[in-house]
Amino acid sequence: MLQGWRANSDTGNYIFNDVTKTTDDCIEKCRQAWDCRLVTFNLNEKRCWGMASTVSVRFSRDPAHVLLADSAKVFVKKTGTMYAGNNIMVGNQRAADDTWDDVICMTLCHIHPRCNVIDYNTVIGWCRLKEKYALNPKMDSAHISYIS
Repeated sequence: MLQGWRANSDTGNYIFNDVTKTTDDCIEKCRQAWDCRLVTFNLNEKRCWGMASTVSVRFSRDPAHVLLADSAKVFVKKTGTMYAGNNIMVGNQRAADDTWDDVICMTLCHIHPRCNVIDYNTVIGWCRLKEKYALNPKMDSAHISYIS
């Protein structure tokens, strides 16, 4: 669960868009729906959007929302290591509100259906979510990576 963040489908395709009472009800609805991988829940409207594992997802800061997902991913932290590879999402919120850090970046990867690797640049605050990584990482003290 990641409070203060929302997910939007780039294509507008949601498995469901319903009113539920709580975040627990919202994630349970996802567990019961075929191919639901993550939900975003609006705390004010009590609205729950379910998204499939194949949907193209964008994350953004929104204090009225919570992101939730069931995931068996386990991450290994690699400090001082930069992995090149398929960027599925790149974000730099540091200049705006200093909300990015490596743990938030890893949590977003945990929630994102296709993400298995993150590369976080500690100097400029870049979070790169990746589907896979290159076999030969670059050693760089400004980077932290997590690999699932």
